[in-house]
Amino acid sequence: MGAMSWLNVLNDRGRRCVRCPRPGQYREKIGREKRLAYIDQEYWPQPVPVGDPDAKVLILGLAPGAHGSNPHRRPFTGDGSGYFMYPVLHAAGFASQPTATRRE
Repeated sequence: MGAMSWLNVLNDRGRRCVRCPRPGQYREKIGREKRLAYIDQEYWPQPVPVGDPDAKVLILGLAPGAHGSNPHRRPFTGDGSGYFMYPVLHAAGFASQPTATRRE
């Protein structure tokens, strides 16, 4: 299976998985009931997709990004885990900047 194939399969399985219904229900709920800080943003009420198929490291979040990843469609963006992850990823050479607070 080529790099793009496995990534598409992983993203598709993540979107369709119902083994743990509570995270999916929560993700859908926050997609409807937005946080005031992000009221003008469109939420992505699905798992945030995995990125670069040629990446050397794969990091998976364990729960919905609620008011971080889900309105931004980027892993760890604008939430508590991102405030920790992006400086570490940047210092290790895996991110182009030490912060990610919004999609732009």
